[in-house]
Order: sequence, then structure tokens, then C-alpha cells
Amino acid sequence: MRLKFLGTGGADWSSATEDGFLRRCSSAIIDGVLLVDPNPQCLEALDTFGCDRGRIKYIINTHAHEDHFSSDAVSELEKTGAEFISFKIGETKTVGDYTVTALKGNHAVAYTTHFLISDGKNELYYGLDGAWLMPDVFHMLVDRRVHTIVLDATYGFDFYAGIFEHNNLGMIVEMASVLKKTASQIFISHLSKKHHSDHKTTAEALEEHGVQVAYDGLEINI
Repeated sequence: MRLKFLGTGGADWSSATEDGFLRRCSSAIIDGVLLVDPNPQCLEALDTFGCDRGRIKYIINTHAHEDHFSSDAVSELEKTGAEFISFKIGETKTVGDYTVTALKGNHAVAYTTHFLISDGKNELYYGLDGAWLMPDVFHMLVDRRVHTIVLDATYGFDFYAGIFEHNNLGMIVEMASVLKKTASQIFISHLSKKHHSDHKTTAEALEEHGVQVAYDGLEINI
């Protein structure tokens, strides 16, 4: 599998920084065919990063917050043949060449869904939005030695009331200390503009902990 991050920002990224760095609303695409989170900025991101909209066959969604879901984006992609596939937590479905399982995310929206996506060789956990992993999800990630883990990191090292539904970097470091023993790679996404310093500083702070910081347009192998 190849995962491309189309957006890696929290909901507060309305513009680029002074040096031109921009994080769009968080979304990702797998192998050019499976889109995760059809948010209001995903169509522009698809075009900017050279993704053929006509290749997209499937759309899945973590939750309906406006920075993760846009009915207009879904409608546009349906015009070129994409199918929106809904999930209930606990469901496993065959989605083209992938097996997708919907897992409960620790977020204010009760139905927030995190996804375990397998191509039969490796597995990806896509966990946006959310705070601490649910206990059963944590044990599953370790027991299955899930290859790639993508976690919410909305907040920096600061304490903020939002940590009860979003991770901060201290929480990421704590979880990664265990997860990196079995996962091949751990990435963070959904970074708030207000609560993080520049990308380079954040990446350097997490490097020693085995965590990589995603950015818009980054493509990785799984």
C-alpha cells in the first residue's frame, strides 16, 4: 500500500504561516483509489498533489465534523465513479482490494471511527480524531504488530482541556514508547496551527521517540 497525506492540519488552519507552510484539513488517500475523509479541501489537495479524481473508487469517513466531511466533495467524487461506504463501529467490510475494520475512536463524537486497513500483506491504523487509544484498540495494534500507525496530535506539549478528545505530544510520546516495539512506523497528523511550532521543530522533538510528523503531500509505503 501507498498512503498519501492530502492534509495534516487541525480545523484551525485557515491560511498558511508567514513562511508559506500550510496544513490542510486532514485527509489521506491509499493507492490513489481509497479516500479517507472527504473534507472541504480534499478536492483541491487531490489536484495539487497529482491525484486523478477519476481513479478514486471508494470513500470512507471517520466522523462528520466539518473539517473531515463535506457532502459537496462526496457528490463531486461520486460523479466520477467513487462510492461512499459507511461503517458502524465494529464492522469489517471488503472494500475493493482492502479489508477495512471500523474501530471506536476516543473523541467527543460518539460514532468517531478509526480504521484498520489491510491489503493482505500489511496493515494501516488511521486514528483521527482521538485522544488516548481505547484499550481494546491498543492491544489489537500490539498483538497484530500493525505495520503503520497514524495518530491524532492536535496539541503540542502544552496542557489543554482538549486532550480529553485529542492527543498532545506528551501523550504521543507515551503511546509511542510501547507501540514502536511492534509497529514499523508511527506518524502524527491533525496538528493544530495554534498549538504547534514549525514543522521542523516538531519533527526534531519527536525523532528520538520514533515518531514522524506527516505533512501535506507526503507519500509513504506501507
